[in-house]
Amino acid sequence: MKKNIKIFSFSFSLLLIVAGFFITVSLVKASASTIVEAGSPPSEMLSSLEVMAKANAVIPTTTFLLRQDSGGATLNSVVVVIVDPSASSLANTDIASVSLRKESGATSNFQVGEDLLVTGATATNPAVDGSPIILTPTTPETIGADIVQYYVVITIAASPVNDHSLAVNLGANYGVDSIGGTVGTALTATKKITIDTVAPSDPSAADYRFAQNAPGTADLIMVKPGVSVGVAGDTVKVYASDGTTFLGSAVLGGGPPIQFSAVDIGNNTNASVKIEFVDPAGNASNQVAVTGNDIVNPTASATAFTDRIIIQFSEQVDGMMAMNCANYTVGGTPLTCGGMGLPFVDFQGDKATIKGLNLSGTTSLVISSGNTITDINGHNPVTAYDSGSLSVGVLSLPTISSLSIASGAVGDDITITGTNFGTGTAGDSNHKVFFSGGFSSVTGPLPPVEADYTGASWTATSITVKVPAGTQGGPVNVMSSGVMSDMNQNSFFDIAASYNVKVYYDGSADSPTDAMADGYASNIRVVVGGMRGQVVHWVGGAGDNAMTYDNSTDTFTITGVSSMGWTWAYDITGAHLNSQGQQVNTSATQNLILKTTSKKISGTITLGSSCVDAGKNQDVVVFAMPDEVDTGDTNFKSMDPAFFRTNGSCIASYSVGIPTNGVYRVEAHIPPDPSATTGSSTFTDPSALSVTVNDDTPTGKDFLFTAATHRIVGTVVKPSGSFGVDERGMLYVFAYQPRENGKGTGTQVAADGTFTLYVTKGTWKVGVGGGNMNFPVEVQVDVDDTYLIAENPKGPTIVIAPPSDYIEGYVKDSAGNGLANSSLYAWLEGGPGGGNAQTDSQGYYKMYVTPGSNYHVGANSQAYGFLGEQSNIEVTD
Repeated sequence: MKKNIKIFSFSFSLLLIVAGFFITVSLVKASASTIVEAGSPPSEMLSSLEVMAKANAVIPTTTFLLRQDSGGATLNSVVVVIVDPSASSLANTDIASVSLRKESGATSNFQVGEDLLVTGATATNPAVDGSPIILTPTTPETIGADIVQYYVVITIAASPVNDHSLAVNLGANYGVDSIGGTVGTALTATKKITIDTVAPSDPSAADYRFAQNAPGTADLIMVKPGVSVGVAGDTVKVYASDGTTFLGSAVLGGGPPIQFSAVDIGNNTNASVKIEFVDPAGNASNQVAVTGNDIVNPTASATAFTDRIIIQFSEQVDGMMAMNCANYTVGGTPLTCGGMGLPFVDFQGDKATIKGLNLSGTTSLVISSGNTITDINGHNPVTAYDSGSLSVGVLSLPTISSLSIASGAVGDDITITGTNFGTGTAGDSNHKVFFSGGFSSVTGPLPPVEADYTGASWTATSITVKVPAGTQGGPVNVMSSGVMSDMNQNSFFDIAASYNVKVYYDGSADSPTDAMADGYASNIRVVVGGMRGQVVHWVGGAGDNAMTYDNSTDTFTITGVSSMGWTWAYDITGAHLNSQGQQVNTSATQNLILKTTSKKISGTITLGSSCVDAGKNQDVVVFAMPDEVDTGDTNFKSMDPAFFRTNGSCIASYSVGIPTNGVYRVEAHIPPDPSATTGSSTFTDPSALSVTVNDDTPTGKDFLFTAATHRIVGTVVKPSGSFGVDERGMLYVFAYQPRENGKGTGTQVAADGTFTLYVTKGTWKVGVGGGNMNFPVEVQVDVDDTYLIAENPKGPTIVIAPPSDYIEGYVKDSAGNGLANSSLYAWLEGGPGGGNAQTDSQGYYKMYVTPGSNYHVGANSQAYGFLGEQSNIEVTD
């Protein structure tokens, strides 16, 4: 609020307080009527107890307004006092000048370039000891009917001392020809200026990332998640690449971490920007360039061969969209995919291949302007492409027949054997090897990772390279003269790395709470499963079971873990529920949540009526499966199995946490030993137990495994040739009794192709499955006394042959649109047989199965859930 004071008397002077300072007003004649007003401080004024000022800074310290209704009053002088409020050793050399200025120009707030310096009303290197400093205009300032705003301005010296501080107090005398003595009184400083000559540290370009929004909207620059930058209260300023075109600014704050709100950098106009930090005093860091904002639309080019067209994009694109056949027109006809004998699109990073074509002579490829293919960020569409006439060539396709290692770590040597690799130098433009970069559920296959060619060799049939950093489990591809090998079952490579997890008792994986106490680490078991089985890890475990715990970081670490596996954790005391299973991520520490429970089932496990070596140090898996349980209860959660190891007396104690009340079916089984391929366990599984939990902890739920009396010794073969070590290691042989509460067992295949299953008398189903098989192959074995352990070994020969029979179809919504990435299953009523599949971008699927007369096929969609099941499907030879 402005404060107006009018003086109408000639006979006295009145001392007024205006804007916190003393001003003495004197009139020269009775008819004069002068008004002194406190101005509303402009934004540049001191608005807090302290303001920071850099060298050469020009700072208005206060303001006042003068006008008169009539008369001829003048402003003859202003008296200021400068003090050192912080006893900082302020010197007059820290201040270039103190001056009186008045408002001028179009801008109402103080502007150095616009507002006039009142001639003569300046003191250079003014006293800082509290002595009055008189600012006297060369010509007294006439006070007229229009308001004039005045500023008292401090200019900091060019080389002041950092951290020195000052405060300015003001008095004024006008209306007489001379000062007439001391005017004003030195006041205690309540606001101060502190000199700051230190510039902020320079930004680091690696701390920032760009974000592109939908086409037509602005791109942004922001701090990477979890990264802290600069000092809270400083300002970040963003410029175009020229360093002068200002794009925007934001204030650093929050924390930890300290970050700033994303800054708008325009729509597809700035591929790079420059960033600087500016502190409150105005000191600026050096500008740092941040590059990598993708503002260019991808382009395409094509090469045609008799069975395919290879499309090369100028950058990585969205694989899901690149595999959509609707984006392509081949030979003038829109591409139709998804059925038996029809084309399909394969994709890898920046390359799409339309396969299954039958071309000759010339053809053409068109990608229209309305295509849905975008860059990997999903915002820049591929530029329309028309190949014109393409000559159809004959393809010499590189083919991988084997890898020297099926899994390994970054830096390992790997030898790739095959045909049509060509001759040349490994790593040149025509001879490259690519490893999988992983898979995104949003954009499909991620960009592949090029091999490390240190010490590499390359011949037409053999290539040796090193596994590069960033590799994930997936296919290896060879590129020779611009042509990429197709993926096959022999080209898969699995990366192994250190796996780190933390255990919490509540919250979610993204927002965990209630961290596990360090002293509890010995009770935690972490299970990691992959294509070659599952392994239990614990602190103090040896060999494959080893796991370490770091108290300082609360982190469990397991080495040599597959990047494509499944994991969960459990508490062997049963005081916590098993964690939810999740995909292994070796690139970041994962949080596993084991929620506290007051309900558990416990007992003992005994292997054999008398203890023998086979029953010692043996893992036994325990399942507690809901039988009569309200699975809709908010406290219910699904439970993964827990493993317990017997001691030297062939006994193990077990405890399994239970989420909610109800009846549970508890089972115990001996899992296959991944290190043993000569036979299954010599013990047979005990019957399941039915256990009721009612806010209690049932105990004494014991299991006794008895020794097997019979055995099945069979053989697994291929139609031709023999299994390689890695191929054989992925096979799993299982046997089960096809009846209620039937028992089961399993093993792996020995080096000579045989397997041994220890069983009891009766009918058994024996099958072979594995990660490299579309579905298991099963046979029936009627075990009689000719299968006694004391008798000569006997059993079936199971042939693992590529399938020739299949079920195919589409999954579509009510509008007829294909549903991509839907999961399907098939099972054969009354006999062995089944399969699994996933739909492509058009909703098409194909499942290889064995012949049968009553298959059931069901589907699940990520968007709609369970879609139902069809039956009475017949598959014939």
